[in-house]
Parts: sequence; structure tokens; C-alpha cells
Amino acid sequence: MNKVAAPGTGTLTIVKNSQPDDAQDFHFTTVGAGLSAFDLDDDGNNNPLTNTKTFTNLAAGANVTCTFTNVR
Repeated sequence: MNKVAAPGTGTLTIVKNSQPDDAQDFHFTTVGAGLSAFDLDDDGNNNPLTNTKTFTNLAAGANVTCTFTNVR
């Protein structure tokens, strides 16, 4: 199923690719309408976390902030 953004909206994709791959998880906090906190993992498997997060239908031109911290 293809998702089509509404006119005047945008998409933000965050990818965490650390080297070397490790069981380290990364917690992200966000500021901006339509965003929420999330966790990513870059250990080479997708159980239960992936290394990618996508936000859709964000207001075009909106300011956003995304910050991460390491979690064990």
C-alpha cells in the first residue's frame, strides 16, 4: 500500500547506522508537531526494534528537533 502525503505536508525519516553494529539501543526525543519519542536499534536484526523511524504528514516548513541518547 502506497501512502500519499496530503498537499503541503512532508515526511521525515530518521536512520541510525552506527559502526560497529551492536546491541546498543538509542532513545530519541523530539520537538515539533506530529512527532513523538521513539527508540532505534542497529544490531543487524529487527527484533523488536528497527534502525528506522518515519513520520508522515508533517506540516511543510515546520521546525523539528530530534536528539538521541544511548540506552543499554
